[in-house]
Amino acid sequence: MRRILVYGFSGFDEIKTNPSEQIVSSLQGIEISGNVIETTILDVNQNSVREFIKNIEFERYDLILGVGLNINGSKLYLEQNADNKIIVDEQQDIICPDGSKNYQTAIKLKKVEKKMLEKDIPAQLSFSAGSYICNLAYYLSIYESEKQGFDSVLKGFIHIPPLPSTERELRQELSSLPYNTIISGLNVFIENAIKCQQKNTCKDRRFAQSL
Repeated sequence: MRRILVYGFSGFDEIKTNPSEQIVSSLQGIEISGNVIETTILDVNQNSVREFIKNIEFERYDLILGVGLNINGSKLYLEQNADNKIIVDEQQDIICPDGSKNYQTAIKLKKVEKKMLEKDIPAQLSFSAGSYICNLAYYLSIYESEKQGFDSVLKGFIHIPPLPSTERELRQELSSLPYNTIISGLNVFIENAIKCQQKNTCKDRRFAQSL
């Protein structure tokens, strides 16, 4: 049986309980479209992310999916692009000197967005995964799979909004979504990504060969 790897992130700054960790952890062992989900939670730091991505056994999976938090979000943001940049302490740096300037996921995100909206799941195509840990993980997942000869393995990333429990923890009003809505959205994403993979019509695309 094939497998799907879904990773999320632990708490950071004032967010002690990261909705990403809560959502991703609940998917462990679930079967979707004949694929069993494995999950991992990463610390929010570069070393943790780089070590994790480098050690993924890409040949074991049909899909590698990252789930991050957009604290100011109100829907599921389907990330189209991963950029070869990271900003730390207001200083921009390159993630991989020999990597492409930009990668674009092979997953048909417009179709995924349409399917979500049909099920009344708030969703939106996004063209920036940010400039820190989420984008770092997304970029490296594509870079490393290609480097190791497994570019046929699908890679994707979704930013989720806060949960109602996040509002209570932070004691402020946020544009949260219910737990079940986010879970349903991830199910739609995974089901449609696997369909794309099974039809063998997906391959990650570069915007530029190198920097």
